[in-house]
Amino acid sequence: TEGIFSLIFYLLLYSRIILQGMNYTYKKDNVYLLLPVIGYLIQAFFNISVIEVAPIFFIALGLLVDREEDVNIYRVYFKRLLDIVFSIIFIILLCPLFLIIIFCKKVIDKDQVFYVQVRTGKNGKNFNIYKFDELPQLLNILKGEMSFVGPRPWIVDYYKLFNDEQKLRVEVSPGITGLAQINGRNSINIFKKIEYDLEYVNNYSFFMDLKIIVKSIKAVFINDG
Repeated sequence: TEGIFSLIFYLLLYSRIILQGMNYTYKKDNVYLLLPVIGYLIQAFFNISVIEVAPIFFIALGLLVDREEDVNIYRVYFKRLLDIVFSIIFIILLCPLFLIIIFCKKVIDKDQVFYVQVRTGKNGKNFNIYKFDELPQLLNILKGEMSFVGPRPWIVDYYKLFNDEQKLRVEVSPGITGLAQINGRNSINIFKKIEYDLEYVNNYSFFMDLKIIVKSIKAVFINDG
């Protein structure tokens, strides 16, 4: 990691990945121009040495490019990894709130802590979803039954009525939020929701998930849908 040859190598690596991203810019809504920006922001925030560590980050992001001839590394590895990391982080951060709600429900209301319901998960496998609001679903994410982003898990009665095409919506893990949720949620009918779910299953990527999360947060704050 020292010397002019390493520096030249890394600069060439950065240039190649940036150019590769720009190649797909006009096909992919300009998102790949964000790669170097994201990289440098993370380096600055965590005080990471650009020369020593950055190539790993840029290579990882470069592998996220969705081309038919490439293995989609995000779908295979990174999506689940990010789910695990961020579910642990949010569970730790929200632990005080969890304890307050649990105390209120158990001691004051003398009610059960979690509302538990059976839902259809990935590949049609049923699982118990946890609620008092949506927060306990972080536990479902950590267990691998859900993801932050994906088609919402429905009750098992719906799955029994799906045709073969509609059943494709369970080829991925269900999510806390999804494409249907940022495009109308309860204001659209069930068939339109399934259309959005199938669109997500066929096209999901790191940047689509990021876009859905940002729009979901915005919808919550402005009370939209």
